[in-house]
Amino acid sequence: MNIILGYNELIAERLSELGDESHRQFLDAVANAGRRLQDTIHSILDLSKIEAQSFEVKPVEIDLKERIEMLVRDFQVLAARKGLKLDAEIDARADKVLFDEYCLNQALANLLQNAIKFTENGRITIKLTHDSDGSLCIRVIDTGVGIDADYLPKLFEPFSQEDSGYSRNFEGAGLGLALTRNYLALNGARLGVESEKGVGSVFTIHFAYDGSRPMTNGNPKDAATTQTGKESADGEPRLPLILLVEDDPDTQTFMQTMLGKHFRLLVAASGAEMRQLIEAEPPIRAVLMDLSLHGSEDGLRLTSYLRNQPRWKHTPIIATTAHAFGEDRERAIAAGCDGYLSKPFNRQQLLTALDKFLGPESPSTRS
Repeated sequence: MNIILGYNELIAERLSELGDESHRQFLDAVANAGRRLQDTIHSILDLSKIEAQSFEVKPVEIDLKERIEMLVRDFQVLAARKGLKLDAEIDARADKVLFDEYCLNQALANLLQNAIKFTENGRITIKLTHDSDGSLCIRVIDTGVGIDADYLPKLFEPFSQEDSGYSRNFEGAGLGLALTRNYLALNGARLGVESEKGVGSVFTIHFAYDGSRPMTNGNPKDAATTQTGKESADGEPRLPLILLVEDDPDTQTFMQTMLGKHFRLLVAASGAEMRQLIEAEPPIRAVLMDLSLHGSEDGLRLTSYLRNQPRWKHTPIIATTAHAFGEDRERAIAAGCDGYLSKPFNRQQLLTALDKFLGPESPSTRS
């Protein structure tokens, strides 16, 4: 791609020197198509590295105010071409974060590109502010086409596009949001979305679990979650937090979709990720543990590890596994699991298992 784009640019420069602009539109078309293809290749490579757990994260201190102002300047021309207003609103209390620079730049750029692409009239606002619990967040707000509620659970799936607009009327491979979610999760942040068809969308990056534990070391403190509804208003209780230990991306998305209305999820794909997540001591109410995991530690070993820690002696752990034999269940219980769900299981089976151990405090029992 570098050769194609490089020679295309040289040809354009040479023809310009000769005063020949007759082929300019063709060369511009090659350049634009080449850049789109190059972006797609880079996205696929990043996604492959992430899935192979070989994507290296190097946290550095980033001034969010400066970064947002720089991005707004960079995207002003693109927004102006469509007659859109692009601006930033910065909270005076805004701070710096430890984050991989590439991941943050790509995540924010993807969200801004989408906001501009899917907005025909109005404005895009990027806000640096704080949630009601004091945690730092960035919101990208647009007045675009919006997203149908039925499509929201699929929004972050790779190569996924909404038929009524996203795939027919707009360019793209459907990788941007899937990558954005992963870029953020690798740095301990999560991505939420609220949207109404025909009104617009709000994508929110949450940088820390809560205001009392700002991100200080670049380790994941929370996982990416798909939020299909609005977050708790001020003064209302937050949904219970569940730790999901699961290494299959499709199953992760499936579980988030099933539980998203009733619980918040932390997602770990390995023992190492699990230890990073629990290091911050978030108030996890229950653990969903896949017994078959890639690597040197399976779910049985991780369950035993948790049970040997004083803090986790009484936290409900429910095994989720494709192994359905009686001896598999016995091994799970012996390792310290309180419950056992054999795949495939449905939404009601999962909620019933959680209700059993969370009791009246389970939000699904009140819905």
